[in-house]
Amino acid sequence: MKASFVELQRKSAEIMNALSRKEQITVLYRGRPVATMKPIGAWVEGRGPAASKHASFGIWADHDQFR
Repeated sequence: MKASFVELQRKSAEIMNALSRKEQITVLYRGRPVATMKPIGAWVEGRGPAASKHASFGIWADHDQFR
């Protein structure tokens, strides 16, 4: 699937659905490809988002204001 920079905002639900179907999205800026969006493997495989396993996830958990 291809989506322009403007379509990323206007059709975000459609783009997220395409990603959940394991499709890659080519992002276009002024008609030229500038980026590729693809699903994260852990999310697609049903194990949850891979970001939650990143070392910096939850770094503020020990601060009182966030409890």
